[in-house]
Amino acid sequence: MLSTSIGFYFEEDDDESMKSFIEERNIEFLVHFTKCTNLESIFKIGLQPRQYLENHQIESSYNDSFRLDGYLNATCLSISFPNYKMFYSLRCENRDIDWAVLGIYPHVLYSKNCLFFKENAASNNERNTPNYLKEGLTGLSRMFEEYAPPRTRLFMNLDSNLPTNPQAEVLVFDEIKVDDFFGIAFNNKWTADVYKTIIPERIEVIVNESLFNGRHDYPFWRS
Repeated sequence: MLSTSIGFYFEEDDDESMKSFIEERNIEFLVHFTKCTNLESIFKIGLQPRQYLENHQIESSYNDSFRLDGYLNATCLSISFPNYKMFYSLRCENRDIDWAVLGIYPHVLYSKNCLFFKENAASNNERNTPNYLKEGLTGLSRMFEEYAPPRTRLFMNLDSNLPTNPQAEVLVFDEIKVDDFFGIAFNNKWTADVYKTIIPERIEVIVNESLFNGRHDYPFWRS
């Protein structure tokens, strides 16, 4: 058993188990939404936790001003689709701001120090769940657990790569390097054209409006 820099413990063969799980679930990418004003910095230093940015006096426009989950030393990612509830709320509060969705390789799930939350990390349920249940394959698997009817995965017609709860999230306690990015999505061509000059050539730039809308199962999560 190995110990990480922030106190997590994992089995030596956990990486292979997680790789198998990711493959079985057809998880092809992670996402992180951000204000486009942050892109220049992100493509220079990668995604860094807020604590790092503040300690190094790096200017950034934060998505969540309050960060109620308390994890200032982590970056929030989602699996396969953005947390549309939060994303929509933030865009409504900042209607004059351009947004982008970064595409990140799934190897981050096992190559970096992560905690996995089956719903919003600031929720009471997750606050009362011990961290050892949020680590490694145990934690990752929790994100795909069944809920009580009618929120079963089958009834909601969820693809295998979508966490059950749309607010499920991954907190990454390491830097996410530019090499970990493979793409970036904008909701219209005009915005993509404005920012493409600061995006490395190897990063695929696409227009994908669906990533800026709700998941198809949103009626089940209105309450």
